[in-house]
Amino acid sequence: MGIGIRSFLVEDDGCVERVPWARMSRLFQGEENGCFRRRAGTRVRCAIVFLEYRDRRPTQVLRTEFSVLYFDEDGRLDSEAHGQQLRLIGQSLEAIAHASNAGKIVDIRPYLARKQYREKFEWTPTEDELETIFRQCL
Repeated sequence: MGIGIRSFLVEDDGCVERVPWARMSRLFQGEENGCFRRRAGTRVRCAIVFLEYRDRRPTQVLRTEFSVLYFDEDGRLDSEAHGQQLRLIGQSLEAIAHASNAGKIVDIRPYLARKQYREKFEWTPTEDELETIFRQCL
């Protein structure tokens, strides 16, 4: 048994393009050869699927992540958007860190940060998009 990762870029019209995980990994790590020139200056939906493998064949989907990627004019991840994404994640986690101090007053900022993160950096696939992604995985 093993685990594999498949990654996809989803166009606004629902067209799903499989992208090798090695290429996506280079993009996330900011490597020189990890840019997507065709996507320069755009916002693209991304799906990452974690699969369980048995006998070198995918058997089931373990987890899915649906995020929005922002590309700069060179086709790399936009550093400003990425910085905002990391800040919102950090602010969202403050609710967990301060849970033991909970009293009658609730700090709403972590919840607002999570809401803002979901609105800008997450998306929900349609049934057709999800079916297409899973069909390409299994």
